[in-house]
Amino acid sequence: MAEIFKFFNSAPGDERWHYASDFADYFGGVLSDGILHTDKQTDLGLRVRVVPNTLTTKVAAGKAIIKGYAYENTTELILKHDIPEPTLKRIDRIVLRLDLSNSSRYVKLFVKKGASATSPIAPTLQRDQYIHELSLAQVLVRENTTQLIETDLKDERMIESLCGLVSSIISVPTTQFQEQWDTWFESVKNEGFAPYADTGFKQNLKTTDKTTIVGAVNELKEDYVRSPGYATATGTNAYAVTLNPAPTSYKDGMGLVIKINTASTGATTINVNALGAKPILKANGAPVSDLKAGAVYSIRYNGTAFMLQGEGGDEKAIKTLLYNQTFNTTFGRLTYVDNDVLCYINSRICYKVSKTTGTLLKTIDTSSLQTSSWTLRSYTPDGFVLGNSGYTLYVYDELSTLLYSLPSSAYGGVHFYIANYGFYSTAYYNGNSISIGISRFNASQTYVGELYQLNVTSSSIINSVPLTVVKKQSGELHFVLNTTVNDLEYFRDILLTIATASKITDTTLANFKAISSAATKNLSSISVQEGWKQ
Repeated sequence: MAEIFKFFNSAPGDERWHYASDFADYFGGVLSDGILHTDKQTDLGLRVRVVPNTLTTKVAAGKAIIKGYAYENTTELILKHDIPEPTLKRIDRIVLRLDLSNSSRYVKLFVKKGASATSPIAPTLQRDQYIHELSLAQVLVRENTTQLIETDLKDERMIESLCGLVSSIISVPTTQFQEQWDTWFESVKNEGFAPYADTGFKQNLKTTDKTTIVGAVNELKEDYVRSPGYATATGTNAYAVTLNPAPTSYKDGMGLVIKINTASTGATTINVNALGAKPILKANGAPVSDLKAGAVYSIRYNGTAFMLQGEGGDEKAIKTLLYNQTFNTTFGRLTYVDNDVLCYINSRICYKVSKTTGTLLKTIDTSSLQTSSWTLRSYTPDGFVLGNSGYTLYVYDELSTLLYSLPSSAYGGVHFYIANYGFYSTAYYNGNSISIGISRFNASQTYVGELYQLNVTSSSIINSVPLTVVKKQSGELHFVLNTTVNDLEYFRDILLTIATASKITDTTLANFKAISSAATKNLSSISVQEGWKQ
């Protein structure tokens, strides 16, 4: 038959026969399988729930379409599940089944029983030329029980591969639209465009040059107040840059973003396009003398000097991060700060507190770990450290699981542990003398070295060095040591930065250690910006 048409009534002498499959083929060709939901319904329909204290489930009223065949459940339907085995569980599915066999010819709800197993899986849906199943839900039938649990039921109505919602499967032939567009565009692409007619647009430009659009844009490019210029500096301390387009004078608010070629060794100036050198100052008016090679800085002209924007990363900024904030000391001694939490220790108790709300997030009682001779030395989100008078160290995670033990008398002072960094100690006995400072040990408990040190002969000061670590989002660790012990007076308020990047060299570390052990002990301006090799 070349042409097929449906559906017409019969007439005398012209009978028209239509089968149920004809209607199903039609609706199945324009509508997908699934739950049939309309705007008038408040619920999706055919929802499966557990009947409490029984081995039954109930299916709510609703409609569906499978392969063009319609189904409707007009009232709540109860389905019974078989009794489970004593030691094995299973997963049953509640399915809507279309059966086209001559002996059946229906769409009905069934419990599709799964196979019993220690780790059961849901039964596979049957989908062949006679039977097609949609899964409304699956439920775990636990071993040796006489009831189902609501939380063991999983709704599968919205999973398209298992059930889904009825939707139109009529598509739009976009390929034909594209062919028509391509044909039209080929016919006009060589005709050009109409000339621009100025209707006052240029006169409304916020520039002095209103002759052409190009002239106005160039004027904006030369306005380094609204659009800071970028350049790489030359020279050392007395830096110079060249901007294009070239500014004709310094303007109040003029902005520059400069990349430093060589680290500064003293007070700095900047000379832009040979307009004259201007000092680079901090917000407090102090000269900027610590510009780093390869670093990028933002500066703005205030009429007499270029002011460094967002200093950050130096000793003063780190000190502000820790000291110019008010922390609740009710919980004890602060040992850790990051953007989210504060960690305290008090006797043998660890406290974790929200930095933003002050809410107590976690309490860890360490009194049952080791004996009373061990004291709690520090606490971070990665773990807490216990030590005794013999300086044996035990490192635990927040679940009180032992991570490391250091049965040695070599480690003293205050200790803390940061995952991926290792752990640190404020005192280390090298066999001859006690090193006071920050000694670093890797994850294998191997001694790496001191970031700075002072050799003393008395061990009475070992436990007198409070230590706090501040962890920033950039991954940096900022260490704060503060003590009133006379022999360590120069440690007061010295802040040291250890970054994750492998920037520090053996030479840099050796030079810094030489400075830290100098006779003057004047380290109040020292701030390390490099990092340990990991």
